[in-house]
Amino acid sequence: MKTYSFYKWVLCVPFFAFEAVGVEFNTEFLKIGEQGQADLSQFSAPDRLAPGNYLVDIVVNNNYYKQQEINFVENTTHPQTQPCLPRSLINTFGLKQEYISSLPEHSCLMPADLPGITARYYKNNGQLKITVPQSLLEYYDKNYTPPEQWDNGIAGLMMDYRIIGNTRQNKHEDRVNSLSAFGTTGANLGAWRFRGDYQFANYSNNEGNQSLDFNNIHAFRPLPSIKSQLTLGQTYLTSDIFDTLSYSGIKLASDERMLPPSLRGYAPRITGIAKTNAKVTVSQQGRTIYLTTVPPGPFNIQDLSSAVQGELQISVEEEDGSTSQFTVNTASVPFLTREGQIRYNTAMGKPTNGGNHVQNPFFTMGEISYGLSSTWSAYGGTILANDYHSAAVGLGKDLYQFGAVSLDVTQARATLEDQQYLGHSYRFNYAKRFDSLDADIRFFGYRFSDKKFISLSEFTHASNGVLQRDNKQRYSLVTAKQFDGFSTYLSYTHDAYWNAKSSERFDLSASTLFDIEQFKNVSLNISLSYNKDQDRNDLVSYLGISIPLEGQTRVSYNQQTGRGRFDQTVSLRQNRGKDDYYQLTTGGQQNNALVSGFYQHKSDAYQLGLSGSYVSDSYHSASANLSGSMVSTLHGSALHSSGSSGNTRLLVDTHGVSDVTFNNGKNHTNSFGYSIIDGAPPYENFEARVDMNNLPANAEAHAPIRSLVLTEGAIGYLPFEMNQGSKLLVLLKDYRGVSVPFGAEVTNTQTGKANAIVGEDGLTYLIGVKPESQLKVRWSDKSCTLVLPQVLPDTVTTPQPISCR
Repeated sequence: MKTYSFYKWVLCVPFFAFEAVGVEFNTEFLKIGEQGQADLSQFSAPDRLAPGNYLVDIVVNNNYYKQQEINFVENTTHPQTQPCLPRSLINTFGLKQEYISSLPEHSCLMPADLPGITARYYKNNGQLKITVPQSLLEYYDKNYTPPEQWDNGIAGLMMDYRIIGNTRQNKHEDRVNSLSAFGTTGANLGAWRFRGDYQFANYSNNEGNQSLDFNNIHAFRPLPSIKSQLTLGQTYLTSDIFDTLSYSGIKLASDERMLPPSLRGYAPRITGIAKTNAKVTVSQQGRTIYLTTVPPGPFNIQDLSSAVQGELQISVEEEDGSTSQFTVNTASVPFLTREGQIRYNTAMGKPTNGGNHVQNPFFTMGEISYGLSSTWSAYGGTILANDYHSAAVGLGKDLYQFGAVSLDVTQARATLEDQQYLGHSYRFNYAKRFDSLDADIRFFGYRFSDKKFISLSEFTHASNGVLQRDNKQRYSLVTAKQFDGFSTYLSYTHDAYWNAKSSERFDLSASTLFDIEQFKNVSLNISLSYNKDQDRNDLVSYLGISIPLEGQTRVSYNQQTGRGRFDQTVSLRQNRGKDDYYQLTTGGQQNNALVSGFYQHKSDAYQLGLSGSYVSDSYHSASANLSGSMVSTLHGSALHSSGSSGNTRLLVDTHGVSDVTFNNGKNHTNSFGYSIIDGAPPYENFEARVDMNNLPANAEAHAPIRSLVLTEGAIGYLPFEMNQGSKLLVLLKDYRGVSVPFGAEVTNTQTGKANAIVGEDGLTYLIGVKPESQLKVRWSDKSCTLVLPQVLPDTVTTPQPISCR
């Protein structure tokens, strides 16, 4: 019987290359027979390809860039075929203009035409690695990718949703049922993003009411060449100088997220204390921008967009129907601009009441900042409207290790009911990160406005009603400090008014981990929250200690005081894997016995939360919340669990291979091979990683790590080359029945990637093939195509003859 052990050894030879030099083979030792001269040309140099077009993964400076078809051509001065790089591709590398101007005027360029730049193809993973020296780049920062490499994503539809249902029965009262929903729907087309928010509320009680609103309907697109964003429709006047205002119109503004990270602002952070399983609503000027449920105790919301600015209204609705409200003022880094650069923000339109109702007056706004030097920036702006005019000037200073400051003054002139108002407002901002102390003053600000100063927002309200509660002064502080194993967070805001009592908000939290005998990682949390408004003073304190038991189980004691009550509970929490947990609580609430439970489940498609409470002689309640998102594109569709406000997301495609996990098991592909990875930060490099240790059976991944930089609101798309299929030993014959020459290359016609090298007598070992797969075989200047049978043999020990035509 004929054996193939020697031939299998021969098949392995081409995959071992020790030096990148040309090699000549003596073919006399091979039993060529009737198949003619073997094609060993591709073995004369490592990673050699036959001339032709190939779909390759382009990697620039060790970062995955994109997948594109590249033409490889013969080169008489080089043993390998060389990639001819399209000029359109080269122009996206962020090269200096003088370098680009010095290049030959060809539609595609060889590596020899690109001084200083190297390009090499690696056959084992299908990657074309391009190295560009830092000296040739227009701008270099290891944490910053130039605009030429940003990706606008693909066209598609999306809908993010969060639904909360509640039922409550207070003692001696009728049952109250409520259903609320909030989310964003939208579409992407090229660089344009179309978005709109919807809000639904239904309360069934004695009176009953229901509402459905659509607002914040707008379109926007990035303009990378000027590091700006254009917005049309209903949006917010998010100014670095003037107060926030909702309006309908047009806006063109610099987007600081397109700048290097060192000049970007901070995302807002909201903290508070809930006494029960509560619904937290974050709104701005009457429009809901965030909705969630939280368990009893301190809560911390940090996933708001960094684009959110201005005053936010926070509502905490408890299970018993009581509601507490407070205000948070978001902070930003002082207005700084790089030397010689200009930042600007322009807008025009009419104010809205937070919904779709447009109000007078029509206004135009413009602000600008210019970098005077590497440390000084000058800025100013103006608002023009009928009977209203405001102008501001200011200076910003980078103090290096001492932080950054800004100081500005605004003058406003207004006419209301034939009465003239002329006032001024003065503002001071400071931000600093103390690395040596591991402390962070994220923002400190002070603002004073004299009695006749009127902002555009106040002027709008006064024109449609009565001028009330005008601002006098505000000072705020947000800081964090990390001690040895102990972390703290403090925020404080004080507002004073000319025609009303002052208000203030104070939040302090501290947490640490420590050991008690055999109990490791015991956690201690202390929070204090004080809210003083027009009609009430609330001081709420919280103490919580949590002790880990066996496995994923923890037992905790929680104590909460304030608002005329003293509550203490004991809870048992158990995590069931990384996606599920439940918590059971018992104790006392306002001298009444309490029993409650909370369950949270997260899947790839949605998040589900269930809770229920019973308080003796008071009330019983139950609630459920469901959240997630849907994305549909021409490449594929998927459900996912973490969509929020139409933000940036990534569609990964494993070409039909299901249950492939990404990013440490956080995402799984569905039965069609698609998964959505949410939360990709815009204008920052984002990696998607296949979990190689958890691949499905008979699956192999090539280039398991890929990255890209997406623009704001994009639906990114990353295809991952996956092989899932049979391993097959075949004897390849041409149409005459003659064995395909030794050394011929077999490629997958769908992906363009190499699959195998033909051995002696046409013996070939195919991997990852499926029934009726189409493969192309190339040698010298010849080629043929083979189609595998509908039923593949389940063995690789006996070669199967297959005809290649």
